[in-house]
Amino acid sequence: MMGDNARDRIQKMKDIIREEAEDKARKIREQTSHQFNIEKNKILNQQKDKVIQEYRNKLEQYSVQRRMYIQISLLTNVFS
Repeated sequence: MMGDNARDRIQKMKDIIREEAEDKARKIREQTSHQFNIEKNKILNQQKDKVIQEYRNKLEQYSVQRRMYIQISLLTNVFS
């Protein structure tokens, strides 16, 4: 049968192993969370850039259509 001293040492070893495992698990969760936030921000910025570019394209398209309309109106007035 084991003595109290042996049981105490085994319990201390188990506690140390548990603490190390919990510490590693915490570090993994922190690292995973950090990586997730990096990816999330990357995707968010890509989508934001895409929306901005689409807006610029539509604005340019509107500007071109407006200039054409003005030119057509001026030509119509000149020849009327």
